[in-house]
Amino acid sequence: MARYWFGGGVADWTFTTRDGVGGFDDIAQVVGGSTITVWNAETGGTQFSDLLDANGAAVPFLLSDDGTGGRALGQIPPFQGPDGVTELWVSADGGPRARLVAAAAPAVEALSERVDVVETQADSLDERVGSAETAVAKLGHDPALRKWYAALGNRYAGIVSIVVMGDSNAEGTGATTSVRRRWQQVLQAELRSRFQPAGVTGALMPYVSASPRMILIPGDYSRTATAGVTESPYGLGSKSATIPSGESVTLGFTGRRAKLYARKGPEVGKYRIVLDGGTATVVDGSAASGSNSNVIWDSGTLTSGSHTVQISRDASTTLTPGSVYPEGLMTYDGDESAGLRVVDHSRGGAKLNDFTGLNAFNWFAAFGAIEGKSLLIMPWGANDSTGGTSAAQFRSDLESVISTCRSNGFASSVLLVEMPKRGNADPQVWADYRTQMEALAAADPDVALLDLRARIPDQGTAEANALGIYYDEVHYNDKGQGMIADQIATAIIPR
Repeated sequence: MARYWFGGGVADWTFTTRDGVGGFDDIAQVVGGSTITVWNAETGGTQFSDLLDANGAAVPFLLSDDGTGGRALGQIPPFQGPDGVTELWVSADGGPRARLVAAAAPAVEALSERVDVVETQADSLDERVGSAETAVAKLGHDPALRKWYAALGNRYAGIVSIVVMGDSNAEGTGATTSVRRRWQQVLQAELRSRFQPAGVTGALMPYVSASPRMILIPGDYSRTATAGVTESPYGLGSKSATIPSGESVTLGFTGRRAKLYARKGPEVGKYRIVLDGGTATVVDGSAASGSNSNVIWDSGTLTSGSHTVQISRDASTTLTPGSVYPEGLMTYDGDESAGLRVVDHSRGGAKLNDFTGLNAFNWFAAFGAIEGKSLLIMPWGANDSTGGTSAAQFRSDLESVISTCRSNGFASSVLLVEMPKRGNADPQVWADYRTQMEALAAADPDVALLDLRARIPDQGTAEANALGIYYDEVHYNDKGQGMIADQIATAIIPR
């Protein structure tokens, strides 16, 4: 460290007082030869003895000039204080102490502050350069998505399916004007506009759920049900329909083929399936043991266009109650063997633990049956964050779901999506979830991360209100759905 200079200035003198000078008392008079001691405090404290005089010689104290050393009588000569000290207190002949500030102290302090600022700016610049280098390295080629890029490259020879697994925000709740405005369909349209093989149209909705669980359904979502149909937890999204006697579900699709997935088991009755109002096909759903996601009916090749499939419990069922449990239709429109599809595996109102543990038995077979599983998109957190799921459990459940997928035929990339914060979610809980997702992605070479919160403002903020992108406290309207799709497309399109 450096020593700083004190004394030798216009205010650095020793004085005494005299009475009876011209009739006045307490008159200040310069006095030389005073012994000056140096301290670290105005009272008490410690005396400094590590001093250097004007010639650089070590001295334990100083003497004010007696007028014979080339300086004025009483002037305190220049001296250097201890290392790094810029402020000290001096006493003359044991009298009251006065404060001295190093001659260069203000400049040093200013310089030090400036150095601190420059160092901070340099650190910030280093971080920005590092972030920029990372961004450039990942732009259009995130190593965690290489398996997805490779699968996409095979779109001419096989089906390439993106599977979306999550809650109602993954499902597209809030897009009320048309099913085409759900972000899954917007994303599918954007990707197909660039990557779909020539001559392959592709189904608008590759999977149409039979479940009545969905809310805020767009008017053109082609599923109707009679009043007695209830929900059950089988198949994609852990959602299916329970159809008792006298009830039915009708699913519509545009295309030229459909496959009906459904549960079989000792409690299941006979399925009655009617295509386009024609002759019924009856399929016995009874089996010695229960199993989900069985293809119980295949339309075969149809004339391209709009079709309906009505499902009910056939009257010939002898079991009581013998309900039937259709999960949904996998539909095709020229994409039976090639092209890009976005398949819905979401469940409104779900938390991650609705898909873990024994609950995984409800959906793993359906997931395994998806053709060409090439990318798993997981935008979770809205319900966990308000439902008491700890950050550690949130990560554990994410890892459990990914592991189940990998155990059922999935060998490609995962995209975790850090969603904007739900309006009434605790900010710290949301931040902790993000930390856990980032740690998971860092630890798994096939898991990528998209920070959507950095691109779309949280619900309830002034910016979000001005943009007009939310349907309610949780969900996104048509505009918000489009923003989600655009950002995901930007993240996964190779360049």
